[in-house]
Amino acid sequence: MEDPKEDWDWLAFLSKWHETEYDRRYTLENVVTTPITLLTGVFGLSYLLITQFDYKHSSLYYLLFFLIPLAVALGYAFRSAVFVYRSYAVVKKGVYKNIPDAALLRRHMDNLVAHYKEHDPASDGVQKFKEYFVELLADQITVNVVNNDDRTINIQKSKGPIMGALLGLLLTMPGFLTNQLRKPDPTYQVTILPNSANAMSETTSPLPPPPPMERQILDLPRPTQPLPQPLPKPSK
Repeated sequence: MEDPKEDWDWLAFLSKWHETEYDRRYTLENVVTTPITLLTGVFGLSYLLITQFDYKHSSLYYLLFFLIPLAVALGYAFRSAVFVYRSYAVVKKGVYKNIPDAALLRRHMDNLVAHYKEHDPASDGVQKFKEYFVELLADQITVNVVNNDDRTINIQKSKGPIMGALLGLLLTMPGFLTNQLRKPDPTYQVTILPNSANAMSETTSPLPPPPPMERQILDLPRPTQPLPQPLPKPSK
């Protein structure tokens, strides 16, 4: 029976499979952003609820009605975060494998052809390179398939805890809203400042009166010629 590795179609099949697994890797990296976004929202909303809850004026019943669902939500959120981390950063078979540089493969094929031409002329150097390339693709596909399958499993495992975290946050809302409605109005300390006019009179001395206006007598020049005498009255 002919070795399938010697068939060029087998090489084409492995090349296509290798490309598929590499595309699947980037698809999973895009999918994992959805649980990361949801977990960020869960932790952010949990922090807001914890900091805004009025613990001082809350009864024990409403406090437990708020804290128990919140603790459950955070527990589910942390469990989901572990799966998300494992799907994003942890790989069982090491880093993903990619096909070497084309120039490097070309040099390796030329070296194989020259080697077998010199030491074993009966062997085909090109066929030996095909066998080498088939083994290379098979090893890389094995690593990439295991990594992709492991990431897929962890992403699927993270979905359930995320739903539990969202449900837990939903159950905290009745207790939180009741606490906010029962919260007393905030009191403000008001400092009354004294009247500005009185404060000025108490802190400053009265202003002195303005100085009196001096009268100025204008020294008009006296006339040098005698004034005209009035005309005599006519006799009747």
